[in-house]
Amino acid sequence: MPRRDFVSGRTAPLLAMLAGALLVSGCATQQVHRVNTTPLEQASEMLPDEALLDVGIVVFDTGIPTDDPTVDVPGAFPRLREAEARFFPYHLKDTLQDTGYWGAVRVVPAPSNSSELLVYGLINQSDGDMLDLHIRAQDATGREWLNRRYRERIAAAAYRGSADPYQDVFNKIANDLVAARRGLEQAELARVRQVAKLRFAAELTPEAFGDYVVQNRRGVYEIRRLPAEDDPMMRRAMQIRQREHMFIDTLDGYYGSFYHEVGEDYDRWRQFARDEAEAVRELRSSARWRTGLGIAAIVGAVMIDSNSGSRGYGQRVLRDVAVYGGIEAIRSGAQKRREAAFHEAAMQEVTEAFQGAVRPILIDMQGETVRLTGSAEAQYTEWQRLMREIYAAETGFIDDIDIYSEALPETEQLPSVEPILLEELNGAQSRHDDGPAHADATSSPAGSG
Repeated sequence: MPRRDFVSGRTAPLLAMLAGALLVSGCATQQVHRVNTTPLEQASEMLPDEALLDVGIVVFDTGIPTDDPTVDVPGAFPRLREAEARFFPYHLKDTLQDTGYWGAVRVVPAPSNSSELLVYGLINQSDGDMLDLHIRAQDATGREWLNRRYRERIAAAAYRGSADPYQDVFNKIANDLVAARRGLEQAELARVRQVAKLRFAAELTPEAFGDYVVQNRRGVYEIRRLPAEDDPMMRRAMQIRQREHMFIDTLDGYYGSFYHEVGEDYDRWRQFARDEAEAVRELRSSARWRTGLGIAAIVGAVMIDSNSGSRGYGQRVLRDVAVYGGIEAIRSGAQKRREAAFHEAAMQEVTEAFQGAVRPILIDMQGETVRLTGSAEAQYTEWQRLMREIYAAETGFIDDIDIYSEALPETEQLPSVEPILLEELNGAQSRHDDGPAHADATSSPAGSG
C-alpha cells in the first residue's frame, strides 16, 4: 500500500505535468523591441571648411581569417561577408555625411595618409538577427577617437520601416565620432590637417619629407618642421594628393554602385536571415525541450513500473501513455533538429547568390592610357606605385591626369538572388509556420583601352 501511495501521490502528478507540457511545448513567446531609438546628431548650421575633416572609411574586416578562409566562423558566410565589408562602410559614409560635421567622406580599400580621419570596422556577427561590429577611428596625428564594440539584436519591427534595419547602430557610431570631434579645439583640427599633408608627402618621398613629422613614444605624430610656402616639391606632392582623392573618388563611386545594386537583395536576405535565425533558435529550443520531456516521460514510466506493488489496469495505462508519449516527444525533437538543419542550409544557399567585381579603372596621361584591373585593393596598390613613379619623374603633367572607370558591357549586371531560392525559403518558412583577383598595368594608345 505505501508503494501505491507513492506512485499515485507523486509520480502521477509529475506525469500529468509532463503530458501538459508536451501539449503546450509548441507555443512560442515573443518579445517586443523598440526600433530607431537613437536619433542622428546633426549640425544645426553649416560649418566652415576649416572646421571639417576629411574621413576615409576603410573597407571592413570580414572577421574571417584571410590566411585560412576555410576556418568555420559561426554565422559567417564568406561571400556575404565580402559584400557586407563593402556595404557597411558606404552606409556609414552616408550616415556621417548626414550629420553635417565632416568634409569629404570616402570609402577606401586600404588605409591612406591622404585622409585626415580613418575609420576601421570589424564584422564580428551579422545575420539579420544580430549585428556585432567593432569600430576604431584614428586621426592623422595617431590620436584614437573611437575604439568600441557595437552589438545589438535587431527587432522584427525594424524590417517594416523605411530606415535601414541596422540604422540605430550606425547612428550610434556617427554620434560617438561627433562627440569625439567636439572634444577638439580649432587649433587641434588644423594640426590634424597639417599632419595629414606632411605624412602623405613623406610617404611619397621619404628622403625629402621623412623628418618633417616624427612619431613619439605614445605613437602620436608631431610636426618637427614645415616646408616653405613656395616649396616646389611640396606643391607637387599636394598635386599628387589631389589626384589621389580623384582616384579614391572613382573607387568610392564603385562602392556606391555596388551599395545600391545589391541593396534590395541584401535587405531581402537580412529579413529572411533574421526570420530563419529566429526559427532556428525556436526549433533548437523546442527540440531540446521535446527531447528532454520525452526522456523524462520514459523515466517516469520506468518509475511506475519499478515502484508499483500492484499491476492494476490504470497503472499499466499510465505507464504505456508515458512510454509512447516519451518516444513520440523524442521523435518530434529529432524532426525539429532536422528542420533546423534545413533552415541553416537554406541561409547558406541564399548567401551564395551574392557576387561582385570591381570594374577596371583607366588613367589617361598625355596620350597614354594605363588600365588597372583586379580588386579595389590591388588597383589602389598599383595606383600608389604609379604615382610614386610620376612624382619621381619630375615631369609637369600631373594636372593632365584623367581618371575614370571602364564602362560595363550593356548586358553585364550584378546577379541578384535567384527567385527559386526565395521560393524555396518561403516554402520552408511556411512549413515552419504550419578565382583569385590580380592587378596589372598596361599602356596603350589613348582610346584603345
